[in-house]
Amino acid sequence: MRDRLIERLANLSISRPGQVLVVALIITIIAAILSGNLGMTMRWSDMLPQHDRRTIEFDRIIKEFYGASSIVVVVQGEEIRIKEFAETLAPRVLGLISVPGNDKI
Repeated sequence: MRDRLIERLANLSISRPGQVLVVALIITIIAAILSGNLGMTMRWSDMLPQHDRRTIEFDRIIKEFYGASSIVVVVQGEEIRIKEFAETLAPRVLGLISVPGNDKI
């Protein structure tokens, strides 16, 4: 089947080279026009499921705490233990923030 298709395309390009060239040119123009809508982003959240609650929360964190560098900590478990962990971690992280006169980093 594949050999027959290739043979037919070869015969078509030999017998009608002008028409094959025009069709190829039209396809190229259509592809170029459609490629104008393509875009590329470099955000991690664009690779995550859009309607997942964790993705939504991640986007919210990035919008609120953007900067040259970010730290995102994801914790799973019981709510009480998560809050205890956050209360223990927050002062440590805040102690790492570089402020004038504080060169801990």
